[in-house]
Amino acid sequence: MTQEASAPAVPPVDRNVLLDWVRAQIEKEKYYPPAARNAGFEGQFQLLIKIGTDGKITEAVVLEGKGHPMLRRSLEKIMAGLIGRDFGQTLPAPVELPFEFEFKLN
Repeated sequence: MTQEASAPAVPPVDRNVLLDWVRAQIEKEKYYPPAARNAGFEGQFQLLIKIGTDGKITEAVVLEGKGHPMLRRSLEKIMAGLIGRDFGQTLPAPVELPFEFEFKLN
């Protein structure tokens, strides 16, 4: 009788932990265009981030939103720069994270 070697189970990751990590990645890169800031523009956008089982961001897109096009373009550039970022942990299955992001003046 032979034993088959099985891959160790990958523990699940809390979606909130992944969301917090993604938000932190966006905040690191967040660029509020000075012209938009000076004009008082704010915006609210729906985003979708996909993370593969290898823990890397495979897709990051702006789905829709309300706000000046300048803010949307800034966010689209940030999203493009997130592709390939590594969470540092494998996942048991690919994850889709829809969420909302705001440009808000303090």
